[in-house]
Amino acid sequence: MHQDAGSGWRIVSGYQFIDLDGLRPVAMFCTGGIRCEKAGTWLKDNGFGEIYQLHGGILGYLAESPPETPRWRSECLVFDDRISVDENLRPTGRKSENA
Repeated sequence: MHQDAGSGWRIVSGYQFIDLDGLRPVAMFCTGGIRCEKAGTWLKDNGFGEIYQLHGGILGYLAESPPETPRWRSECLVFDDRISVDENLRPTGRKSENA
């Protein structure tokens, strides 16, 4: 992230810059919540007021939400030998070269 003199803060996402307006709420999620905790602290330290995150990340959400409720509808890439898990936290069998 870096500050743009004209429009506030810019964050690099992939190959794009995304302008962030510090006066608008920011919502974010990540795999386990740690990156969001760090990013949230950075955002608060740099003047962003309303910051929301999925505490515990996608994995925490899947572990805590009952199976009958609407859930994550995709694979979730993880940073261990499982590579990716489904909505029931079962390994999908995805190979690392396909992640």
